[in-house]
Amino acid sequence: MEVAVKYQVEDLRGASIPGSRMTKILEQLESGQLLSNFTLEYLRKEGFLSLSRYARKEISFPDYLKAAEKEKHQRCSVAEIKALREEAEQTRKREALQARMRREQEIAAAKKRAFDSDPKNIARAKQNELRAKYELSYLGLRSVSL
Repeated sequence: MEVAVKYQVEDLRGASIPGSRMTKILEQLESGQLLSNFTLEYLRKEGFLSLSRYARKEISFPDYLKAAEKEKHQRCSVAEIKALREEAEQTRKREALQARMRREQEIAAAKKRAFDSDPKNIARAKQNELRAKYELSYLGLRSVSL
């Protein structure tokens, strides 16, 4: 982690995980080893241009720190924008789910109102109320309470 702070990449998840690609690259830089062309290409592709330039000895460490500060700020800005987009997407999905649930509840309520207002069902409900009131079973016999 100290090396990640020194090279101003502590905001990256992989920079603080032992054995990760970025940690190994930073360890190689710290020990003064030259980086392979493959590693330099990886740095360039991932947007670590100042780190790539420093590894190729194109810029000094103080110049690297200035450039790395700008890159770090850009990474943080991009991460914030990404987080805001993800939050907006989650909100949109949650609202869509709530709207769908409201529609389903409205449909179920409409079906229940239609069922309850059907004359056949009204008569059946009255018949069941009378049976319960006079304690009659469906066969016309009184049910025995114990």
